[in-house]
Amino acid sequence: MKISIINIFLFTIVSFLFLSCEDTTRPDLFETGSIFITSNPKGALIWLDLNFMLKSTPGTVKSLLGTHHVTLTKKGFYSSITKVFVKAGEVVTIKANLEPIEP
Repeated sequence: MKISIINIFLFTIVSFLFLSCEDTTRPDLFETGSIFITSNPKGALIWLDLNFMLKSTPGTVKSLLGTHHVTLTKKGFYSSITKVFVKAGEVVTIKANLEPIEP
């Protein structure tokens, strides 16, 4: 019986501490910025952090804040990978020249 009362007491204390903690949610976690991407030649597929964005160049994609990798792919050309840092409400511009793959 002693162990059960101690367990209940500890559980109550831990629960109280957990529930009384300051709210740590950050509204900026879901803020976005944009990336405008152009390429030469046009029509390269746009990938953001290895996720296909269902868009091709020229095009704009929204993203969460922070560092991202933009990959452009086009048949017959080497892929282009660019690292960008997105800030709230800002537009980052990428201009990529795709190099043809020689046969």
